[in-house]
Amino acid sequence: MNVIDWTIVIPCVMIVFDFVTGYIAAMFIGTVDSKKMRNGMYGKLGELFAIVLSYFIEFAISIYGADAIGINVSLPIGGGICAYITLTELISIIENIGCMNPKIGAKLVEIIGINPDKVNLAPKGDDYDA
Repeated sequence: MNVIDWTIVIPCVMIVFDFVTGYIAAMFIGTVDSKKMRNGMYGKLGELFAIVLSYFIEFAISIYGADAIGINVSLPIGGGICAYITLTELISIIENIGCMNPKIGAKLVEIIGINPDKVNLAPKGDDYDA
């Protein structure tokens, strides 16, 4: 696989991993809700459409040329969107892990260097003893 393929595969894997860990965390804390899952699924589909659109825009610019369209793009649009989605999914996955085990979630936050105030690691139920 070349670099372009991996820039698409990595956020797609992260999207699936976030969906799975989110479902497991919801089962763990007893908050499984089909409406929340459906809304989450639509959000994930939106992310996939953003990836497809960003690479289509890059393709269109390469076909027509930036001068013909009247824009000047010097950044890889698709790679930027993929990096953004990967990072947001990473934080969400860490939150999901933190809901299942706050100690591990806190350690991941520390290792990666995320501001702990920006991440919700507390389980939503009272049945968890870390």
